[in-house]
Amino acid sequence: IDTFIAWEQAGHGDLDGAIAVMRPAVDAMFQAGQFAWSIPPTGMLAEMLVTRGGEADLQEAQATIERLAAAPIAIVDRDIWLLRARALLAEARGDEAAYRDLLQQHRAMATKLGRLGHMAMSDSWTVRTAAAGASRLLSASAKLSRKPMVNKAILWSTATRRRS
Repeated sequence: IDTFIAWEQAGHGDLDGAIAVMRPAVDAMFQAGQFAWSIPPTGMLAEMLVTRGGEADLQEAQATIERLAAAPIAIVDRDIWLLRARALLAEARGDEAAYRDLLQQHRAMATKLGRLGHMAMSDSWTVRTAAAGASRLLSASAKLSRKPMVNKAILWSTATRRRS
C-alpha cells in the first residue's frame, strides 16, 4: 500500500516525500524475497529518481534498475519494466541513441504482450520525443531565416526539379 501512496504523492508533485516512502517499501520487498511484487514499485522508484534528476538520483536509479535485473526471477513483467526504466535513465543522461533503442524495444515488447498501459507509456514518450525534435528543428530554421543566402541554397536544393 505504501508504494501506491508514494506514487500518488509523486503525482501531486511531492517527489522527495514519495521517494522517502517508496525506497524503504521496495527495500522491504527485496529483503522478504517478494521479487515479483517488487517489479512495478521498483520501476516507479527508478522513475521518481530520474524525474528528480540529481546526479545522485540518477546513480541510485541505476542501482535500483540493476538490483531488479539481478533478482532471481524470470518474468516478462520484469523485462518490460526494466526496458522502461532504462529508457528513462538513458533520456535523463542525454544518451539519445540508447533512449530511442530502448524505447523501440519497450514498444515492441508491450505490443507483443498486449500491455496497453505500457503501449500508452511508449506512445507518450514517442510524442514527447517528436515534439522535442520538432522544437529543435524550428529553432534551427529560425536561425537559418536570418541568413537569406543559406535559405536560398536550401530551398534550391530541396525544390522539385522540373523536366524540360
